[in-house]
Amino acid sequence: MAQKPLNVEKNAELKSSPYVTSVISGRITFTPEFQRTSFELPSKSSCMRGIFNMHLITPEILADARI
Repeated sequence: MAQKPLNVEKNAELKSSPYVTSVISGRITFTPEFQRTSFELPSKSSCMRGIFNMHLITPEILADARI
């Protein structure tokens, strides 16, 4: 399923995060630090929404399909 493109405001909010390296055509690239954390924390029973919230990234911007 194709992802809907993010609007300008969502793009800007994601790009302002220190854990996002790029947002191009709806494709979001996260920093290696965020990626390590997101792989380690679920094993400690944290959900992905919680991980995004911990890193001050609003999960609603990403929508369920991206999470």
